[in-house]
Amino acid sequence: MLVPFGTHVIDKHGKSVGTVSRVVLDSQAREVVSLVVHHGVLNRREVEVPLSKVTGFGDEVRPSFAAAEFNELPPFHAPSFRVMPDHWDM
Repeated sequence: MLVPFGTHVIDKHGKSVGTVSRVVLDSQAREVVSLVVHHGVLNRREVEVPLSKVTGFGDEVRPSFAAAEFNELPPFHAPSFRVMPDHWDM
């Protein structure tokens, strides 16, 4: 899976809902568990989209839910996470 930062996120109805800003890795499994998406226009915030809720990757990311459901996603709280060490093999 290759999802460059800035990739557009399109909801299940084809509506643009944001862009990918980061990925969240499981430190034990060393696998991507969620994508962090910049969401909103006036009240921009970053939310975590679990990888299990993503139905497609490519030129865009397609979660399995509608734009309104982004408000129910947990916010991304950067201080709770660590930066991935350079020595990790992915």
